[in-house]
Order: sequence, then structure tokens, then C-alpha cells
Amino acid sequence: MKKLYLLTLTFLTFGSSWGQALVNNLGADVYITQGAFVIVKTSSVRNLQGSIENAGQFVIEGDIQNDANLLGGSNTATGYYKVQGDWINNANVTSYLDTVHLYGNNQLITGNTPTNFYNLILTGSPTAIKTQTLDAYVNGVLELNDVELATDQSKMIVVNPSQSAILNSTTPGAEGFVSSVGNGRLVRYTNSALAYNFPLGTPSSTGNPFYFRPLDIKPQSGNTDSWEAMIAKDPTADSYDVNILDNQLCRVNPLYYHRIDGISPADMKFYYNSSVDGRWTDVGHWVTNQWNYTSVATSNNSGGFSSLEIKGWNNYTPDPFALASKKFLVDAGPNTAIYPGQSVPFNPTIGTNSVSSITWTPSTYLDFDNIRNPNSTPDKTVTYVVNVTDATGCKVSDTVQITVKADDLLIPSAFSPNNDGMNDVFRTLSTNLAKYRMFVFNRWGEKVYETEDPAEGWDGTYKGIPQDIGVYVYTIDYQTFSSTILKTMSGNVTLVK
Repeated sequence: MKKLYLLTLTFLTFGSSWGQALVNNLGADVYITQGAFVIVKTSSVRNLQGSIENAGQFVIEGDIQNDANLLGGSNTATGYYKVQGDWINNANVTSYLDTVHLYGNNQLITGNTPTNFYNLILTGSPTAIKTQTLDAYVNGVLELNDVELATDQSKMIVVNPSQSAILNSTTPGAEGFVSSVGNGRLVRYTNSALAYNFPLGTPSSTGNPFYFRPLDIKPQSGNTDSWEAMIAKDPTADSYDVNILDNQLCRVNPLYYHRIDGISPADMKFYYNSSVDGRWTDVGHWVTNQWNYTSVATSNNSGGFSSLEIKGWNNYTPDPFALASKKFLVDAGPNTAIYPGQSVPFNPTIGTNSVSSITWTPSTYLDFDNIRNPNSTPDKTVTYVVNVTDATGCKVSDTVQITVKADDLLIPSAFSPNNDGMNDVFRTLSTNLAKYRMFVFNRWGEKVYETEDPAEGWDGTYKGIPQDIGVYVYTIDYQTFSSTILKTMSGNVTLVK
């Protein structure tokens, strides 16, 4: 086999047809030694047979297609491939700590055989997109810079378990991120109980609005493990209807959701932009064909984002997760019975401090219908609904009924002053009295009791002596709060033992 050593060599081409490889290896073993610099100008390289082993710098201003063996520097781990066109691998790529730098604008990582990169650097214009058509692996560092890596339906698998195995720009509007569709995912290996960042964004191919919403996964153990994640728009359109909720959730983010897969307990932190996405308090998980509350979420702010973190989560089947808000307690208060002319002050219990609005319906008989503690003065029975909306947009309601009793004087027909604690005193049961005076007479017309206090009553004695069982006569002058007329009511009451 012929061996070709390239120490310092520059390939130049002028007027070559675009898309046709300038360099075709038909069987040679090509060695680019450390310190050598090789450039293929405005054209491509195709390694049909043999091997290309690069320990220097190999710049290709077109595509590189490998159908045989493409190697890094096996003796000196300094190989650097800088490619402006597509990376096409159909055979064997063996990395020896070398670096592949894709610096064009729209490039493919393609072929029919997955590539095991060591370091993979992605750069280009602000709109540059690197698109995978098959799985790829990174064993060293994935540098996204400010570029979109579109895995499409494939996976980018970062095998290096270091926290810093993925580097990216976080400058707003110039973030480096990984996008996926369908079954595509960013995969990270882990081996420590530290937070691993997944810089995720929605695909440019889906148009605006665009969401760069990273995710942190912090395994609860240092065991070797792997995690997969992606972000997608519009969960309802993907059959995860945000209106189908368990009895604990109030709302689920309709804009986007994450898909996360793992097998071990981990803390998961979701970053979001509250000015764009709205405010959220919790995280929902799609299970049994509905969004379900996960667990208590810790809120925070960092890096220009708000965040929600759930601890020790270990259920990833199915894999959709979304920002959500949990229902809060609203208790309008006890049902109340009153007389005409009386008022009822409301004092509802509300289990959140971030109340955005309160409304009472109907507004009939209320002094205000948009405050927490209105007063109602109804002249007939009415049921009110209090609607409370918090800062996240979660709306919770409760009802309370005010019963208006007949404006009559309520008097018992008998009482039993036997000190058993039940019906021992003869008195009115009404509480709607502005004026009141009661007289009780025995059968000889002798007055045995008198009071002007409706809360007091006759205990069945006269001058300290218990009176006999029998029928007694009462006369009551009274005026209710809702009336201006003084009325008189007379009747009989039976004293029993």
C-alpha cells in the first residue's frame, strides 16, 4: 500500500465544478503530520479507499466524505478537521482526541454510519444551522457557540460525563442550542450528582415564536447514567391537550413543553422567560392521558430566566413535562341565614398571596363586587360565586348562599325549665329585632315575667318560685330592623317538666 506523508501542503483549485471532489483518495494511506497545514480550496475531499490520518490541520472548503478510514492523530493527539461543507461518513471514523470544526453556514452531519467525534466545534453566521440525518457521538466537548444544532429525528449523544462537556453562548438572541423533532434528542451521560445543562431550543424550521428554554438535570447519585431531552411547541397539537388536567392542576403552559427520558431519580430544573411565557408555580407530567401535578416545585431566578425545580423525580413514562400552576384554596365562607335588612360581611379564605383579581357574581345586593371583603344586604335568598385569579392566570371559584328568612317573630309553643340544658327558657328565636318588649301572664292574669331584651327569657319561676305546669299567656311588642311599624303579638306557651 502506498503511503503519502503530507508535511506542509496546500491544495489549490481554480474553476473546478462545485460539488465534484478535488481530492479523491483511491487507496493511499495519507498522513498529515503534526504541524502540517493542508487546505482544499473551494472544493471537497472524498476518501474512497485507504486511510486519512490527520495529526495536523486539515481545512476543507467543501464537503468531506469518508467511505473508508478517517482517523485522528494516533501518536500525537492534535488532529484538527475544519470543514465548510457537509460531514458525510459512510465507514469508519476513529478519533484520537482530535477536533472537528464545522464552520460553514448550513451544514449536514450525514452519511449512513454514525460518527464518533471527540471534540466537535460548531460556528458560522448568526443563522447557521448544523443538521443531523443520523445519530452522532461526542466523546470530548461539544462547542455549540451561537449555532443551532438540529438533530432532527436523530440523537446527539454526548458521552463525556463532565458537566462542561457542552459549551454554548447564552447571550440573548445569540444562544447556542440543540433542537429536535419527533424522536430526536440531546443525550448526556452523567456520573456525578451535579447539575447537567441541556441547552434546548425549538427548531428554526418551525418558525416564530422561537423558544430557547434550557433544562438542568441533577442526578441524585454519582452512578453512570444517561438522560435524553428535547423541547417542542404546542403540546395540544401534539395530542397532549393542556385543557385535560387532574384535580390538582389549574393550568398548563400551552406554548411549549419538554420531553425528558431517564431511569434514575433526579432534580429537574426548568428555565423559562416569565415576561414571554407567563408566570408558573409548578410542573405538570402527562400521565394516563392527562396532565398531572408532579411535586412541590422550588422557584428561583438566574441567568436572566425564572426557574422551577422538582426534586428526586423518577417517573419518565410517558416523557412530556410542562410548566404548570397548581390550584389554590378558595373558601367563600359558611352559608348564612339572615332577616331582611341585615347585612352579611364576606371574609373568604384564599390560599395564595399573589391575587390578581377577585370578582363576585351576581353583583346584586353587594356594595362592591371586585374586592375581597364586600358586604351583602339581600332582600331574598341569593347564591354568590367568588372567582379568584392569581398572578399565573389560575382561576379558582367557590360559592356561598345567603338565605333570607321570613320577617316574622319566632316564638316557641312550649318550654321545659328542668335544667337539662335543652329548651329551659322561654324566649324569641328571632334576631332581627330593633325594638322588643315581652310580658308573660299566668291563668289568673298575673304578670309573672317581663323583659325588653330579646336575648333573655322566662325561666319558669315567679319571685324565685317554680311555677306550675300549664298554659301561660304572652304579649310581645316588637319592631324588626326592616320595618318602621311597631307590632304586637299574643299567644300561649305551655310550661312542661
